[in-house]
Order: sequence, then structure tokens, then C-alpha cells
Amino acid sequence: MIGKSRAGTGFGGLTRYLLHGEKDKLNPDRVLWTSTRELALDEPEQASLLMRMTAAQGRTKKPVHHLSISLAPGEHLSREQWENLVDTTLRDLQLEGHQVLIVAHQDTRHEHIHLMVNRVHPETGRAWNRWQDRPRLMASLRVQERVLGLRETPHVKNPDRIPDALVALYERTGELPFLDYARTAGRQIFQEARSWNELHERLTEKGLYLERKGQGLVVTDDHRHVKASSVDRAASLRALEARLGTYQERGPVLREVDSDLRGDRRSELTVQVAPVHEARHQVAVAIAERQDAARRLVNARDGIRSAIASAYREAPQVETRYFRFLNEEKAPPPVLPAQLGELRGTVLHAGRTYLPVGAEGKRAFEIADRDLPRYASAYLRAQDDLARADGRLAEARQKDEQLSQHLQPQLEELERIHTRAETLHERVLTLRPRDQIELARAHGKDVLERAASRSPEPATRTAELREKWMRSPSRQIDRALDRRLNRARVPAPARGQSPREWAALAFRAGMHPLHTIQALTRGGLPLADAANAVSLARSMVRNPARTSLLLTARAIGLPSVTVRLATIGWSIARGIVHVLTR
Repeated sequence: MIGKSRAGTGFGGLTRYLLHGEKDKLNPDRVLWTSTRELALDEPEQASLLMRMTAAQGRTKKPVHHLSISLAPGEHLSREQWENLVDTTLRDLQLEGHQVLIVAHQDTRHEHIHLMVNRVHPETGRAWNRWQDRPRLMASLRVQERVLGLRETPHVKNPDRIPDALVALYERTGELPFLDYARTAGRQIFQEARSWNELHERLTEKGLYLERKGQGLVVTDDHRHVKASSVDRAASLRALEARLGTYQERGPVLREVDSDLRGDRRSELTVQVAPVHEARHQVAVAIAERQDAARRLVNARDGIRSAIASAYREAPQVETRYFRFLNEEKAPPPVLPAQLGELRGTVLHAGRTYLPVGAEGKRAFEIADRDLPRYASAYLRAQDDLARADGRLAEARQKDEQLSQHLQPQLEELERIHTRAETLHERVLTLRPRDQIELARAHGKDVLERAASRSPEPATRTAELREKWMRSPSRQIDRALDRRLNRARVPAPARGQSPREWAALAFRAGMHPLHTIQALTRGGLPLADAANAVSLARSMVRNPARTSLLLTARAIGLPSVTVRLATIGWSIARGIVHVLTR
């Protein structure tokens, strides 16, 4: 069984509808039988008068309550079973003792009855509390279904159904329901997000923003907003906090971007950490000096080894003795060349006098006597320079470490600012439209234009998502557009037909500009071209480009600043594609 419950204000109108049908479709034969509770009358038409007199004793402005109960097609209950079902239902809803008119209809394929209930009790004058009326009704019917052996009917609303009021508003104004887009783009994000930060950032990529409002959450695009729980049943504040923890707002992106653009904090921090940069510069200088001393030491060592290898027969032994003496005494050995070892070639000596004989001996003696001491002096100087460079480097590093530790918070903040600067343009485009407008007022619109030109993909993302959704909205919206076309007696745009001519035809038939754009877009025409065709078809338009832009924004339900940035991004992207494909 399916039960419905709704409140009303007039007994007379509901009585006429139940007994005779709608004004333009009177059908008194549809009544199968009638019955009453707490009403002593012969004619059911008199029920409204008695109920009105009773309701006057109370204070409620809506004394009428209308209940309807329907069976599934093919199922049947006798009148006695219906009467028992009514009594059980009234008892479960705590409506016993209230005045009730019961009307059974036979004008549909499924059996159903209507109950007109007077919320005001005839004895106490108190009005029945309607809180959670439908869930209580469904709970009662579910139990009685099992008792009567009827088919169990799930009493769950279609989660994707757009409220009739929004569909009617769309038919009247052409404004696509924001609820439909929020469900299409945001439902999966609500189900998959594992943290508040992830939820905020993923919604932002779709042009949606989550806000705390009252005791719940709303989803907005800075143009319209809907309750988060209407986007997804698991998106209520209580359900999300149970899964993600206490609610957290999105980070203050506008304040960070504004600060980065002004550069005030960066300049202040740069002055504060200047000693650290100076200390690091001194470290770099000390490292360079040490590297230079180490290079000269290696060159001098290689020169000594080369000279010994060229002058002496037993070079390894001479080299070991020579370096040992240099490292211990810090001076060249006070001996004659031949005293270090046997020179190459022939060298005659008598006492402390040495006489090289032949070219080879003469050359070996000259190398040992002239080049070897020169390399040794360079070696010792390089050793001294390396030791001093090591001392200066250790001192510079100690100072750098002390300053870095002392100014660590300032250094970390400055590093975060530098990191944010690398993504400044993308962060500008992740701002909410109202924040982008505030940023443009503070720094000029060039900030937004530069961001859109340097990051065309983020600039166009939200508009492209809206356009994609606009091509395939919910079935309710699609049928509503078809009804609008049918009422205007305008055929859908044909393939090959000029969009401007079709738009002019639609205007003459009284079509709304937004419906016209949506019909053209549904036929495959790009949104910008459809808006342009509509603006050109309106002969009174003085500025077609501006009108096209505004129509595009209205057609997809976005603030115009977002669409302006998207047009910049689109133009840049087209230019890049043109260059790459030439």
C-alpha cells in the first residue's frame, strides 16, 4: 500500500473534490462508498459544515488533513477490511475521536480511499500534531500489509526527483534547477570524500562550495544554494560529522591570495631572515675557498709525485719519505737532491758535491733541485689554506645553524609563501566568484585576466562542466523543455538549420531566450554559439557580444564573472590549438 498525507485549510473544497471530482472534470460516479467517524449525518456533503464548526473551537489555521491509501493494481479489499484498516490507521496516528469523512473511489485501476480528517478534537479543541505524519502513516501501513497479505510497497521517494515547484519555475523562467547540477556533480564527491579538506577541494573543482548555515549545511555556487542533504541523503551535517569528524570550513584562500599579491608579509619576512641568507652566503664562500685550497693541494701533490717519478729511480720509496717529512716538519727536506735517493742518469759526487753527468743525469738533478722544492712549498701553502678554510667553514656553518634555528618560524612561513606563489594563478581561479570580485576590486581585473590566460584549463573547467550537464539534465527537465516547445508549437532545431533563423522563429512563438539556448545546445550546438545566435536573433540588442556573455551565464546558472574568465580561457586555448595544428 502507498499512503500520502498533506495539510489543508478548507473543508468545503476538499469535500467537493472527493465527492464530485475536479471542477472541469466532474465525476460523481467515481465514489464507491462513503463512511464517517465521529460525525452523525446522513449526507456526506454536510461533513464540511460540521467539521468547520468544530474547527472554530481551535486556534489552528490549517485544520484540514487529507490522507489517501492506495493498493497495488490487481489487489482487493472488502469494505469491512477497508473499515478495519481505517480504524487501525487512525489509532496508530493517534487520531481516534477526531471527525473523519471516508470516501472510497473506483475511478482508477487500483483501489484507493481518501480520508478528510478534522485536526481539531471535538471535545478538547486541541489540534492534532502533524509532526512526522507521513513516516508514521507508512509505518502503520507496512504492518497492516503483512497482516492482510498484501504486497509490500517501499515508501521511498525517488532521490533524483526534482521538486515540482522547481520544474514549474524552469518552465516559466528557463532557469535550470541548481539542485539538478549539484546532484550530478556533487553526489559522488559526498560519498567518496575521506576528509573535510578533500570534500571542500573536490567540490570547488566543480564550482560548488559547502557552507554551514543554521543547524545544517548548504551547497552553493555563489548564485543559488540548496541543502546538502537534498544533494545526497548522506550529506547531512550529522552524517558527515559522524564520518569525517567535526565540521571544518575551507581554508582562507582569499586572504592568502590577497597577501601574496600585496607582498607585504613577504617583504617583512625577507628583512627578518636577511641574517640567515648572509650566513648562508658566508657558508657558500667558505665552501668555495675550501674547494680551491683542496684543488691546489691535489695539484701540488700531483706535481711532487710527477717530479719524483721523473728524477728518481726508486720513486715510491722517495715519495713516501718526502711526504712523511713534509707532513711532519712542514718544510722541504734540508738535503741535497741526491741524498733523497738514487737519481736517474749518472751523477758523480765527492763528499757533499754532486756532479750530474750526461743529459739524463743533468735533467734529473735539475728537477730534484728546482721543481721539487717549488711543488713542496705550494703543497705546504695549500695545506695551510685548507686548514684555515675548514675553520672558516665550520664557523660559518655554526652561525648559519644558530640563526636558522632562531628564525625557523619565519623561514617556514616564507617558504610557504614561495610555494604558494608558484600556484598563484590557479589559486585565483579556485576562489569563489564573490571572492574573485573582491580580489578584482582590490588589485584590478588584470589579476583575474592574467590568471585565466596563464591557466586556461582551470578557468574553463566550471563552465564546461555546466555546459556538459546542460546537454543532458534530468529527465524531468528534458520533458519540461519538450512541453515548452510543444506549447509554443515550435519544432526542435533541425540538422543543418541556421541557429539564428531557428532562434528568430522561437522568439516569434514566444519562447524564452534561455529555453531557446537550451534547445539549441541540446541539439549539439556549442553553448557560446547558441548564446550568440540568440543574441543576434533579438533585433533590439545593441551589444550582441555582451548580451551573448550574459545569456551564457544565465543559461548555465553561473555568476557572470565565472563565464568571463571562461571566455578568456577558451580564447587562449583556441589560440594554442591553432598554433599547434598549423
